[in-house]
Amino acid sequence: GDACERGRQIGEKLRGRIEAIMSAKRESWNDEKLQRWKAAAPRYAEACRHHAPLAWAELQGAASAGVREEDLLGLLCEWEVFYEPPPPEGAESAESSGPERCSGFCDLRG
Repeated sequence: GDACERGRQIGEKLRGRIEAIMSAKRESWNDEKLQRWKAAAPRYAEACRHHAPLAWAELQGAASAGVREEDLLGLLCEWEVFYEPPPPEGAESAESSGPERCSGFCDLRG
């Protein structure tokens, strides 16, 4: 089927696992980490829609199968939000390090 149908099938099959993973993360994350994740997810959605329309269609399909879109986006952007490499020496923060420091296809710091 198309990308949305693939996503729906994946969502149906993995919904329980995704819910369990996200429940464990919510219980173990501190408030700051949870807020960074929630703030980054919508920015990632816009970039995903624009730069990766097939991945976006699959995500929407998974959401149609009952997987929370917020959870899907959070899992997709988790690396950039929490495991971003440290800023270069002399930089005041990761924000001043530029998009070349990003490990994914989009820079979420802006």
